[in-house]
Amino acid sequence: MKNFNLKTFAILLFCVVQLSFGAEKPNFENNLNKVASAGLNTSNGGAAITSESLIIDTKNNTLTANDGVKFQYQGLKLQAFGFKKDKESNIVTATGDVMIEMGDDSNRARINSPKTLLSLDSSTLKYYDSISYMEVGATTGAEIPNDRIYFGGEVGEYNKEAFTLKNAWFTTDFGILETGYYKNAGYYLETKKLKIIPDNKAEFQDIDLYISNHKVGWLPWYAVNIRQGSKVPLFPIWGDKTDYGFYISSGINYGDNNSKYFKGGIAPKFADQLGLLVGRFENWYDLGNYGKGLVTADDLLVSKKDSSIDDRWDIAANHQYKNDKGYLKLGVQSTTINQISALEDYRDDLERSGFYDDKKRNDGEAISFITLHSEFENIGERNDITIHSKVKLLAEGEDAYDEFVDDQIDDASFDSELDHKLYTDLGFTKDNEDYMIFAYYDYLKDLDPGSTSKEEDDQSRRENFGFAFNLKETKIDFAYDHENGDKLRKLRSWERSPELKNITTLQGGNIKYVPWSVYEYDKDNSDKIKLYLGEYDLGNSDATYKVKLDSLRTEKKLNLNNDPFKEASSSNNTNFNTRDQQYNKEENIIYSKNSEDKVATEFFYDQYRLELTFGKTKDEFWDREGIYNYKSVEENDAYNIYINESDFAQMELEDKRLNLSYLGEAGLKYNLRYDSYTSGYDSYTGNNNGGDSSLRHQVHFNHKLTLLDNTNNHFRDIDFKLNNEFNYFGQLYSYDNGGRDGDSTYNGQIRLKNKDSINEFKDKVTLDLGNTTTVFTGGYKLSNNGYDSDVKNKEEFTSNIDFSFNDEYNDLTNNKFGGSYYINENYKFYYNHERIDYTLLESENLSTTDSNYNYSADEDVIENTYGIEIKDDLDIYNLTYTHAKNDRTDNNSDTFNVKTDIIGASYLNGGDVEHFYNATYGIYKYGPSDTLKDYSSDQISFKYEYRDKRFTDKELRSYAAAEYNKDKLEITPSEISRVKQILNERNDNQLDFNLNSIMSQEMNRPEYKKYFTLSLMAEVHRETYRQSNDFFGSLNELEADIYGSYKRFGLGYTYSEKADFDSSYVRNITEQDHEFSLRASIGKPSQGWNMKVSYTAELDGEDKYGIYLGKEMGYYEWSVGYSKDYDSTTTSYDDRLAIQFTLLTFPENPLFGIGYKDKDRSMSPNLWFGNGVEVDEINN
Repeated sequence: MKNFNLKTFAILLFCVVQLSFGAEKPNFENNLNKVASAGLNTSNGGAAITSESLIIDTKNNTLTANDGVKFQYQGLKLQAFGFKKDKESNIVTATGDVMIEMGDDSNRARINSPKTLLSLDSSTLKYYDSISYMEVGATTGAEIPNDRIYFGGEVGEYNKEAFTLKNAWFTTDFGILETGYYKNAGYYLETKKLKIIPDNKAEFQDIDLYISNHKVGWLPWYAVNIRQGSKVPLFPIWGDKTDYGFYISSGINYGDNNSKYFKGGIAPKFADQLGLLVGRFENWYDLGNYGKGLVTADDLLVSKKDSSIDDRWDIAANHQYKNDKGYLKLGVQSTTINQISALEDYRDDLERSGFYDDKKRNDGEAISFITLHSEFENIGERNDITIHSKVKLLAEGEDAYDEFVDDQIDDASFDSELDHKLYTDLGFTKDNEDYMIFAYYDYLKDLDPGSTSKEEDDQSRRENFGFAFNLKETKIDFAYDHENGDKLRKLRSWERSPELKNITTLQGGNIKYVPWSVYEYDKDNSDKIKLYLGEYDLGNSDATYKVKLDSLRTEKKLNLNNDPFKEASSSNNTNFNTRDQQYNKEENIIYSKNSEDKVATEFFYDQYRLELTFGKTKDEFWDREGIYNYKSVEENDAYNIYINESDFAQMELEDKRLNLSYLGEAGLKYNLRYDSYTSGYDSYTGNNNGGDSSLRHQVHFNHKLTLLDNTNNHFRDIDFKLNNEFNYFGQLYSYDNGGRDGDSTYNGQIRLKNKDSINEFKDKVTLDLGNTTTVFTGGYKLSNNGYDSDVKNKEEFTSNIDFSFNDEYNDLTNNKFGGSYYINENYKFYYNHERIDYTLLESENLSTTDSNYNYSADEDVIENTYGIEIKDDLDIYNLTYTHAKNDRTDNNSDTFNVKTDIIGASYLNGGDVEHFYNATYGIYKYGPSDTLKDYSSDQISFKYEYRDKRFTDKELRSYAAAEYNKDKLEITPSEISRVKQILNERNDNQLDFNLNSIMSQEMNRPEYKKYFTLSLMAEVHRETYRQSNDFFGSLNELEADIYGSYKRFGLGYTYSEKADFDSSYVRNITEQDHEFSLRASIGKPSQGWNMKVSYTAELDGEDKYGIYLGKEMGYYEWSVGYSKDYDSTTTSYDDRLAIQFTLLTFPENPLFGIGYKDKDRSMSPNLWFGNGVEVDEINN
């Protein structure tokens, strides 16, 4: 019986481990001195004093008030009915019921004492016969009325080192509020001495446990870790866990509040299946002006029970530095795979599929990250340096991280967006009155390329760097930029459908998903060098000149990946040529490599400028205009190669300010370039030695005119000004065959290939009316073939209402136009159009019998999008409709067609409580072959979401602390008000406080958050539905998700199903997953029933479930927990069952559990201490 009492006592004491004593304590030494002084002097900077009636006796040094005197100073609130100061002992006595409050809303502490003494000499606070509580619900998840711990003692003392309570008591039974007497609690602890060392530990000495006022146990000593953020247990904890077996752990703290470099703790852990581990290690350090940080280690396996056991650890280090110049955040984390449960599960799936049949699985492999984010300005001796960094890199474990990303992608749905990037962005600038130096480095590796819809997400890899300097007095500038990477483009509506999951990852992996983007260029590189050699006077004239050198290298390689739908069509259509299967079939140039080196001299006189340039160019491009069918790219039958090399001379004249009097002001620039071709190559005639030449004329005219301006009218009622700016740009080429052999027309076409003759007009009208400025813009651009100006290449029109028109005329004719129109700020209409008229052109240089050409193919693509958006206060309505089709004919027969119709509607009923509705219906039709029809599908999706965005004062203070990087106690009312505005909070900020007695204080119910979401997605196989007319029998994919939480009830269920269809359109389910979670508390808190149910199941029979049923009995709960988890490696279930006891102040962790575990068909009894049988929930 004695042993039983001791064990029971130890179990109950375990609850103390989780107490939130670690909350930061206010500086009593300073605060109470200041508050006491404020009370005696009635005023003090920073202290607030309120009282309806105040009597000050200066003769006896007393201050009294019938209704009490309230003080608020920083985080300390104090109320007393009288104060008296003894001059000889320098002690302040507070009389009557003294109430002290400290801490913030998440861990507020209250002390009631009939008498309090404050020694001003020793800065010691003493209070007698106290009763106190601390709120811990925000930390432990406890609900009212079990969200507090209660304690007190005959004598309490605080100095700068520690709190000490003599003849103290402790309980979590809220029943003491009825009588105010702790011995009426269901249980309590009595201790001769309770010593609390802030931010370190609490020590109990000579402890007795009482249940129903009967002594049932005793311990000589006990210690509790109260260090903020610490996870080191100072009293042994034990339990049982998968991969660990039975484990036990206990540790020590080291360092104190004044420790700068070594403050933390360490807790060894023994696990009978693993060996000896460092269960927890943590060390805080403060380097003063160099920042501070934290190093932690969890479950570091230091001595293995067997050499075959994989390594295991989770190590992290974080360092932060901040000053008035900027900040730095550095993080390092290394975690073994066996510490990442999701990745372990994924590898289990791989193992079952045979992936590890010929290789070793090592779950001790680590994934290690380095992160850095910093920005500093105005640093260095001259305050002229700016640096920034943004880094996320893998130090090791790239293959394992790839597996993790693949697992995320594999679970992604059609509309999912993921983002797993590794990057390095570094920059350095030193800029002062003498010189400027700049350098940068930009690296990117996207592990799931194309998986977001963001327009700026247009690369999967890049490595750019560069540097520059400028000597400001001599005006010498130098800049070098290197860019190396690829380029992505967004899929258009007719290219993207739910069935596109047949495409594999863009990195060449085996995971299938539907991307938002595909590669446009596999290579998009450049190198640029610019050098300006200063500015000099030209003799004794007022003219100046400067010399500059430029070098440019570019290289681009088109991606030739196939569209899976076009590829499927070609397998059933011999006329479907090779090029037409590709995503980027519209592009003629599949490879280009260009270089240009030039030296120029610029002359300046007043507004006139003359530039003379000499240089050399080499352009190489592989062109497939007119080529649509070929055997292979490698055999050079997919393109024609053209190489042009030339020496050139260029002259440019400019008058920047041509005064036209009342007709305004104009600028004129003329450029003449002469290219003398020295050599070249093309696929038909081979090498050539040049001898030919070309001329390029460019004219740029700018005209500015003020049409109306009443500025000089001093009697004007309103300011009015109307300005117009007109721009014209023209470009024209001419060719001279000179002494070169061969056909002049053919030679000219080759030399001027990819060069356009251009006529471009732009106009901008600016109207200033009062304090309102309105700008109207419009433009027109016509581009023709550089050699034959009668051949139109492109036509573009733009206007100020965001309306644009774009035509490209070639074998892949493309036109785009669209615009947005606003009736006012609440009504927006928008429309976009794109059309591709795709007719295959015949090459003039090949015989019409060449088998590589298909002359009778035609393809038309058209897309129209219509939309309307209406805003009504906080409500937003949106309706969109997109129609797209892609029709192809070969030899006058339909060979491929796609029709896409997508209708979307959404409604947001905004405010503090939001209702959001979104519905989409997509029709994706493919044909005409049966193979293509099998890709046809309809997708229906609906989502409803209810969001209660109201925030409690506790949450606002936490948000403000994070926003302003302050402690919660330091947050000012104005900062809370600002955060409320940010969070769209409607309640006014309450600045007053009410210090009532603990015994009479009401227990206000918290404002529970309410949330509900429902989403459905069904994808129907059109061909199956056409034949069977059975909606559910035609489902290709089905997803349903529901989650809701209200007060003490939460429910979540997710169902997903995928199916294939055989040649007879019989449905075969290939994947099926269920996830269900229920959490309900029935009845009033502390008196009701708690229930948890969790269930997950897959089609292959793997499932797991858990059941938890508990009865609340005031301040504690008895419960039964049961879990069952299928282990595919042993083809058996792992079972656990326990009868558990929980103090409701700490509802997430049972104090102990007694039951059994059944693993590998072997049953054994088990005792959990500090934990129990876990039942998972669906987290939304």
